[in-house]
Formats: sequence, C-alpha cells, structure tokens
Amino acid sequence: MISSNLQRRSFGLLFLALCLLALGATTSLTRPGGASAAEAASVTPLLISAETSSPSARDAGLIVVTGDTFTPGGQVYIALFDQWGQRLFENRWITATPEVFGPNGSIDPSYGYQAGGFLQESFDHLCGATVMVRAYDQGTASWSNWLDAQPNC
Repeated sequence: MISSNLQRRSFGLLFLALCLLALGATTSLTRPGGASAAEAASVTPLLISAETSSPSARDAGLIVVTGDTFTPGGQVYIALFDQWGQRLFENRWITATPEVFGPNGSIDPSYGYQAGGFLQESFDHLCGATVMVRAYDQGTASWSNWLDAQPNC
C-alpha cells in the first residue's frame, strides 16, 4: 500500500516536471532569442545624462537630457523638478527615436538597422536652479530613474 502511493506520487511528480520542461522549451522557441515576455517587459526607461552642453556664455542655464530604452517612436514626458521633487520647473512631451529597419526588414546594423527609443532634449533658462529630471514612457507606462542637473551659469 505504501509503495503504491509512493509510485503514484513519483509518477505524478515526473509527469509535472516533463510538462514544465515542455512548456519552457515551447516558450523559448516562440520568442526570438529565447527571452520570455517577463524579461522583455523588465527593460525600464533610462535617463543617461542631464548635463550642460558647453560652458559658453550663450548656453548659460542650459541642460541637455539624454535617455535610452524608451518605447521606439513613443511619447515620452520629461519633467524637471526642484531638488526635493516638489516644484515642477518645466515639462514637455517629446517623441523617442523610431526603430529603423534595413532592407526587407533586416535588423542587421550593417544594413542600416537602428534601434529606436533614444531621446535628447534641451532645456534652458535654468540659471540659479538645481534640478532633478525624470521621464515617463507612455508606451510602457513606467518612469525612468532620477538625475540631478546643475545648469552652468
């Protein structure tokens, strides 16, 4: 009686393990590169820098915000806050760069493919302010990291 129950449990566990292996193999075959949907969705928008473009007098109070891994061709909301994240200085909606494919839909960079999702935007008239920058990617409904910026004045 006891050995019969053990055999049933062992068979049940073996069957469950085989089902999970088969499901995993099917998932890795259906997604390019074997990445799961959760892994693909885990990429968050990233602000790379928020710095002055040059220390010249004509660029006084200017910062240039750059970012990557936003939704290609998607809308991005960039907001500049005070150093406590309370007062909103300036904000605007921009469009991230689109994805550009090569001939016949090629994703080979040597044939002209360019990954999209890059942004670069300038903000000026910020003399005397210490700002924090954050961006919202509408396509993924997620916020980027915070960056501090000190405009040159």
